[in-house]
Amino acid sequence: MKDKKPGDPKVTILRPDGQTPARREVPAILQNFELTDAENAMMKLYEAVAAVRGTIPPPIFFRIAVYGGGHVPRDHPHFRDAYNLTYKVGLKGVDSVQGNGPGIMTAAAEGTKAAQRERGDVRSYGLHMDFQKQQPVHGLSDKAYSHAVFPTRLDQFDLLTLGQVVFEGGVGSLFEMLASWQPKTRPLKVGHNQHSPLVLVGDMWRNLIDSIRREMVSRGHIEDYEMDFLTLVPDGEAAFPVRHTRHRCRARTY
Repeated sequence: MKDKKPGDPKVTILRPDGQTPARREVPAILQNFELTDAENAMMKLYEAVAAVRGTIPPPIFFRIAVYGGGHVPRDHPHFRDAYNLTYKVGLKGVDSVQGNGPGIMTAAAEGTKAAQRERGDVRSYGLHMDFQKQQPVHGLSDKAYSHAVFPTRLDQFDLLTLGQVVFEGGVGSLFEMLASWQPKTRPLKVGHNQHSPLVLVGDMWRNLIDSIRREMVSRGHIEDYEMDFLTLVPDGEAAFPVRHTRHRCRARTY
C-alpha cells in the first residue's frame, strides 16, 4: 500500500495479481477508527468482571455440570442415565448444576432431589436463559440463576462446577461441550476446571469425536493431548466412576 498524502481521503490498493492499482474511497467512518464511548465502557466492564472473577475460589465441595438436550423424553435411556448419575453422586455428597429446563436438565435435577431426600445436604443449581419463554423452568433447583446472554451463563457453569458430563443434545449441548473443552487446552486461560475430566456419554459424541480426529487432528489443527481431556463412555452408569473418583475437592462429611 502506498503512503497516503496528508488530507488525501483515498488509498492505493494493489490488486492481488500485482497489476494496475485499483483506487477506492475510504469511508469517513474508517478514517478515524477508534473505540466508541460505549465500546470503551464495555471493555472496562470486561476488565472489572475478570478482576472480580479472579478472586472467586473454586468450589469447596464436589459439584458437577450436567448438559444435554431439552427434548430428551422421559422414556429415553439418557433421561434415566442422567437421573441415576446425579442420584448416585448425590448420595456421595456431590451437587449438580443444570440448565433449569426440560429433558436431561429435569432428569439431573430430579436425581439430585431424590438423593437430597435421603441425605439432606446435596443441592441442585439451575442456570437458565431468561428469554427462553418457550422452554419451561422445571422448578426443582434449590438455587436458580437467570441469564440474559449465553456467555455469562457458561461462565457461571465454570465457576460453580468441577467437571462436566454431557449427554446427547443439540446445538446448545454442543456449545456447552466445546465451551467446557477449549479452556482445558489453554493453560494460560484456565481456572479450576483444567484438570477435571469432560465426560461425553453415548454414541452421538463418539461419532463426533471420531470425525474430529479424522478431519482436524489429522490436519494438525488439534493436538493429541487436547483429545486427552475428553472421556467417552457408553452410558451414564459408566460415567459415575469417572466423574466421582477424579475430583480434587472433598465430599461433604456432615
